[in-house]
This record gives sequence, structure tokens and C-alpha cells, in this order.
Amino acid sequence: MLKKVNSQEDAFAVSVIIPAWNVEGYVGATLDSILSQTFRDFEVIFVDDGSTDRTPVIARERLGKADVSVSFIYQKNQGVSAARNRGFAKARGRYVLFFDADDLMELNCLEKLYDLAERNSLDIAYGGYDILHKKNGTIEKIKRKPEIRKKPESGKSVLLSNWKKEITFYLWYMIFRRSFLIGNCIYFEEKYRQMNDLDFCWRSFCLAQKVGGFDDVLVHYVNRPGSLTTSDFTPEKSSITFGFDERFDPLDFRPFLIENGNKELVRCFDGFVAPQAMIRRLNRMVRFGHEKEFWKSIKKKTVRQCLRKSWKSIFKKPEVFVKSMMALYFPRIFCRRYIRERQRKILKQ
Repeated sequence: MLKKVNSQEDAFAVSVIIPAWNVEGYVGATLDSILSQTFRDFEVIFVDDGSTDRTPVIARERLGKADVSVSFIYQKNQGVSAARNRGFAKARGRYVLFFDADDLMELNCLEKLYDLAERNSLDIAYGGYDILHKKNGTIEKIKRKPEIRKKPESGKSVLLSNWKKEITFYLWYMIFRRSFLIGNCIYFEEKYRQMNDLDFCWRSFCLAQKVGGFDDVLVHYVNRPGSLTTSDFTPEKSSITFGFDERFDPLDFRPFLIENGNKELVRCFDGFVAPQAMIRRLNRMVRFGHEKEFWKSIKKKTVRQCLRKSWKSIFKKPEVFVKSMMALYFPRIFCRRYIRERQRKILKQ
């Protein structure tokens, strides 16, 4: 948990916070893209989360040549949430950007985000992105069409559009007003070692008064082999990579939503967002070899209530309703389906 935050007056326009763990093949290019920004009123806070490769060596070498303010923090491996909180506690920028240590910035990324935020007095500003997919030793650029709104609007409105699949957003191409985060006690929940950025973004957008973006590609997301989001199933990795007690559970977000959201957000969450997330959570338990966890979860009252509420999306999202009912009333069939999927993945390896 974030215990102490630097609440002093802003010393920089932007603080770029970079958590890193074992990314020696990527971190050099990432730091080069950041340190080459056309906008120079920023600081870099690099937090090494107990890397066992050359990541800290490469980072110190690159940061040592920087002509902007830099901070290097080392901590024993505690997960990305703890690393981001550690960096945020040290930040002195008017805005903060939490950037991954294997992605790349366009040269005008910080300039455009800062200008947009300042011109419109935004709590959150974001741009577009594309995907660099490393395949067979080559880089393939996958274009994404951003779903950006033309005018700034409330965070609740943007969050609702995100939940309805009308717009996408990710943590790593947004800047957040630091005073907004501090004033609303928004930080990364350290008990979540996976999907923690989703919890952070949901709470931020739920409370933000003004959010805005544009469709210029400012960040190149590097889809690299071996990352948490691209790793295939292997029996020896499953218990490490997918610890379900350490993965963000959307049901934990509901009390916050009831207190800070509105009726439309609550209806969308109960009828679609939570059941869909629960179905994904349950099928991953089975796909990654945690059947005992599945049977334990499906018996919980909160899980069953969550799945029952999927009837609210029966016309708009019938597939969510069907899968929810299958998990709820035919769990053995549901389980067998994803066991077969797991077996197919194993045979392909």
C-alpha cells in the first residue's frame, strides 16, 4: 500500500514512472525513446523490481547519460503495483505517466499529452497507440484504430463507453494529474500482482471530472514473447503466472462503484462487466490447471449472484448470459470445455 506521497509543489511538468523486471532485451530502447522526447520538462523515475538479468545495469548506463532529472530505485521483487507506488511516492511532476519498460514512445508523446491536459484542464489525458508484434525475429506493426472522443467529457462517461466496448484505454498511454490522484487516494493495490492497472484505471475514471484524448499514435506497445500477456500455458508455470488470489477480482470494485458511481454504471457493471469478468476468471482457472480453485469459486454465494445478474445483458450480450448460465447450472460441462482447450495447447507445444 502507498504509505507516503510527495505532496510538495510541482517541480516538473511530467513524471515518467517506469517499473521494470527482467527486460534486458527491451529496456535500452525504451529509455532511449523517453530520453529523446522533444518535451524536456520531465523527470524519469526508474524502479527495478528485483531483476535477475542485466536490466538494472543497462538502465543505469542509459540514465547516467540523461540531461533530464533521473532517479533509480531498486527494491526486492514485490510486483509491479509496489514498484509503481514506490515511483509515485517520489514523483514531483504536475502529471504522472506509468510507462512499461518494454514499450516505446513517439518523440512528441509527452509534449502532446501535456499540451492537451493543460489546454483543457484535464484530470486524465490519453492518445492513440499501435502494436509492435515480435514474430520470427521481425517486428510487425499492427495498426489500431483509436476510439477517441472529440471533446473532453466526464470520467464516468468514458468509463461507461469502455465497459460497453465503444472505446478502449490502457494505463501506459495516459497521463494523470498528480494532485487528482493524491486528493482521491488513488494508488495501485499491492495485493494485485496481475490486472492491477485495470483496478487503477477504473477508480481513476470513476472519479475524474474531466477526461480527454486524441487519436495520434503516441505509444508503440511491444507484444513480446514471454510477457504475462503473451505466455502460453505450461504446467510448470501455471501456478506462478496465474495466482488467482493475486489477480484483480472485479467484484472487489463493486463497493467503490456503489459509493462513487452512478446508476447507469452500476447497471452496466452488474449486467455485463462483472459476469463477463467472472466467466473469464473461471475459464482461466480450468485452462491453467486449477480445477480445485474453479470448484471452490463456483460454490461461493458472491460468484453465483454475479453470474445470475447476467440476465440483464441477455439481449445486448447474449453470449455472456449463455456462458454464465452454463457455469452456474452445468459446471461440469463448462469445466470439460476448457480442459479440452488446455489439452490442445499442451499438444501444440
